Amino acid sequence: DEVIIYLQKKENKEPLAIFYEGIGEVTKALEVWKDIKGDRGIFKTIKILSSINLSKADLFKYCKWVLREKPEQVIQILISYDKTVLHPDDVIDFLRDWDSEQPLVLKYLKSFIEKRNDTSKSLHTTLAFEYINHIDQIKQPTKGYYDKCDDEESLAVNRENFKDFLN
Repeated sequence: DEVIIYLQKKENKEPLAIFYEGIGEVTKALEVWKDIKGDRGIFKTIKILSSINLSKADLFKYCKWVLREKPEQVIQILISYDKTVLHPDDVIDFLRDWDSEQPLVLKYLKSFIEKRNDTSKSLHTTLAFEYINHIDQIKQPTKGYYDKCDDEESLAVNRENFKDFLN
């Protein structure tokens, strides 16, 4: 207790987070890393989330703040969790609630199905709809010539990915 009180008074919170990790208080450590923010906080949070199985609520809570900066790594963490502990439908709901310009559900499902060799019809159907929705969003009119060129390139890539998925 004295060590915690001493470390809490320090301006630099890293030693406190490291101390919490060392004594197995992972959620307290994650909370401190979340407050620290920045690259170091993100790196340490990703490291912890990748190595320890948390409850679904805690996992989503601490993934949320990292998702903004490192969506690909968060998706990989979510895929690594056991399907019985973290059902893909729960992850899909979590990612859909996240306001992002990136097609997070599409990326998650594509990686999940690929890495797990998942053959469930429901996930494949959801992935097909995600491809269609994403392609439809790209087709919406955009501003500026360069945006349009980027959209056309992205559209072509996503159409090709969708065709590959269907085959």
